[in-house]
Amino acid sequence: MGVTECIGIGKYLGLPSMIGCKKKAIFNNIKDRIWRKINHWSGKHLSKAGREVLLKFVAQAIPSYCMSTFLLPTTLSDEI
Repeated sequence: MGVTECIGIGKYLGLPSMIGCKKKAIFNNIKDRIWRKINHWSGKHLSKAGREVLLKFVAQAIPSYCMSTFLLPTTLSDEI
């Protein structure tokens, strides 16, 4: 029939197109994106309260789109 098999995981709108049994490894990029944002703030001159507000905003905003589509593992949310 000429149908080819797709190997690997692609992304569509920032989300994985196929979910297997290793959800933690697939959604680990969410945790990495949050950590990259937090590490980038170290050079900025923000007060402790300013950093806390940014942390809460980013920690809620980045995974919210993914959580509206998929059920994330509880271990990932504990690590975040």
